[in-house]
Amino acid sequence: MPTTDGVQSSGSLEERIARCERCAGGPVVMDWLPISFYGDYANANAWVVTINPSDREYVDRNGLALMGERQRFSSLGDFPSVSRREQLTAEQVDVIVRRQREVFYGIPYRSFFEKLGRFLVSVHGGDPDEGGLRVFTGGVCSAEGRAFRYSHVDTVKCATRLPWAQLDQDEKDALVSNCLGFIEEQLGTKDGLELMMINGRTAYNHCKPFLTDRFGFQPSVRQVAVGRLSYMLWWGNLSVGERLVDVVGWSPNIVNSRIRTPEARILASAIRDVCPGLR
Repeated sequence: MPTTDGVQSSGSLEERIARCERCAGGPVVMDWLPISFYGDYANANAWVVTINPSDREYVDRNGLALMGERQRFSSLGDFPSVSRREQLTAEQVDVIVRRQREVFYGIPYRSFFEKLGRFLVSVHGGDPDEGGLRVFTGGVCSAEGRAFRYSHVDTVKCATRLPWAQLDQDEKDALVSNCLGFIEEQLGTKDGLELMMINGRTAYNHCKPFLTDRFGFQPSVRQVAVGRLSYMLWWGNLSVGERLVDVVGWSPNIVNSRIRTPEARILASAIRDVCPGLR
């Protein structure tokens, strides 16, 4: 049975995320089902975290639904036997999760993930011109031979019709409050996680409180001068059970900001300097 706050209390974490209705009536498009993760989550040892999925995961630039081979993620309309998220069966959630796991082998949102992936390649000292999606499909090795395979994880699991920056502050606060428990649980239960990279000040500011309260995050801070601009870096580690997980966050959203390639490479070099484990 659903709880009074609009989320199923039973089932796997992926089932509870898929069935969540906490944000019904807000800026979330309820037909666009939540995205627990992107890529090979089970085998990933690194995450890159941003704030929430783009509407472009579900519609094209003209607002038309992605269908057929162009479809990336599941929508409620894919399952005619149900009319609400809370009614999704375990078998239907398996379909939803399979799409999430296989998204980088289909037609991913390349203008976002290719650019983000290239930056991650650069962070690990690789050649970004060799392509960015490989960090999500095959992984990337640092100069010292350490292997990282990434999954992308959003702080807020649901896409909104309007971009995050255009939402009212009350709407943003409600979305984060309703959803934050999911990424906390993911972090606390993800076996083999070694690295968490946080892309952009918005995602970092929303993650920092629970990282501090739940996992003992005490970040160091550095300002990085890049030409006439300056960016912030935050880094430290988390105590997750008996493991330590490295965390690095940076203030510009690598994809949505106007940071240019030379500036991004300077920032990537600064990240390697503060986190030797990336080398």
